[in-house]
This record gives sequence, structure tokens and C-alpha cells, in this order.
Amino acid sequence: MYDVQSKKTFENAKHLWLRELRDSADEDSGLLSCVMLVGNKIDLEKSADNIETFVQEKEHTAACNELSLLSNRTSAKTGQGVEKAFKDLIIRIYDMDKAKAKDAFQSGGMTVTDMGTSGGKKGCC
Repeated sequence: MYDVQSKKTFENAKHLWLRELRDSADEDSGLLSCVMLVGNKIDLEKSADNIETFVQEKEHTAACNELSLLSNRTSAKTGQGVEKAFKDLIIRIYDMDKAKAKDAFQSGGMTVTDMGTSGGKKGCC
């Protein structure tokens, strides 16, 4: 997350913080394909005297495309975009887990028992 009022935080998010995250992430965890770049404080863009100092939406979107990141712009103050950011991230994680389970099942690494039965009983537990 970076402050849309500050190009410095935008550059830090893209280059410093993202690199640190990628360097420390477990490659098998799937974390690297669930990274979202969030520009916060978009509520201040409308009232800003000098809009040129802000990270523009097209600049944000271009960076997300280039770096293969999920993208969202929010306002913690007004709540704009916050729910969507969480939903987008949750959906990405769910879709990844679903695809991983499907691949494991198709490759023979998982059985029907592994997918929801325990000790011959139907159910999750």
C-alpha cells in the first residue's frame, strides 16, 4: 500500500517493498501471485490544488500490469474501494486453491476421501 499523494511511497512500494516481499516469500505458498498494489487516499485527489504531485490511476495501472500485481485504489477515510480490494484478493486466493486442488486430484495425488470425508463418514471433519 502506498499514499497516492506521494510518488516516493509509490516508488518504494514498486521497487523496495515488493522486492523484500518476493525475496522472503515461500515460492510454494502461492503468495507471489496474490500480491496487490493498493494506492490509498484517493479521496484527497478531488480536493488537491496540485494534482500533478499525485500518482495518477493510469500510472498505478501501468505499474500493476508491468509487475503482474493485482490492482486497487482506495480511501481508508471514506471506505471507497476497500471492500473491493479485500474481495479481489480473497477471490484470487480461492481460485488458486481451487486450481491447485483440481490439479492434485487429476494427477492422482488426492482421493475422494481427501476431498471431504473422514474415516468413511461424510462431512468436513
